[in-house]
Amino acid sequence: MNKFFIILYLNLRDFIIGNFNVNIYSIEYNNNYYDVYNNYKYFILLFLKLVPFTLLKIFFEYYNINVIYKLDNVYYKTNLLKNYHILPLILDIHINDKSLKYNIKYYNALIPIHFILYNNNIKTSNNDYIYIKYFKHGDIINKKLLVNNILHEPLYNIF
Repeated sequence: MNKFFIILYLNLRDFIIGNFNVNIYSIEYNNNYYDVYNNYKYFILLFLKLVPFTLLKIFFEYYNINVIYKLDNVYYKTNLLKNYHILPLILDIHINDKSLKYNIKYYNALIPIHFILYNNNIKTSNNDYIYIKYFKHGDIINKKLLVNNILHEPLYNIF
């Protein structure tokens, strides 16, 4: 009997949090990103909070709109292509002497690099590099990538 109530509680919590405690940060439409959370905070976000996120996802999928949202302290991107990726074990990742090693765990593999940099207040110039050290297939791999070349790529593409 206790197991039933625990499962019921967890399902109820997932439903409430997954529908009414979701913050939408950015909308991608025709390869353009619109920062919803900072620019239209009072008007659109009030409306978006009143509508269950499940209904919003159906609306966004119908119009081929990707959305970056935050759920349970992790940033996700709606996945219209239904691609799923697992990131390798990241040993180090930094840009301009700012480490992202401990912050990268809060981002889904589909989140674009420019959103991660913007969200962590990292300013870049044309000649900045991102240094990555990760573990893949039993080997430690070091990469040095020009930030401008990967700015709009999803996180999984840099590994």
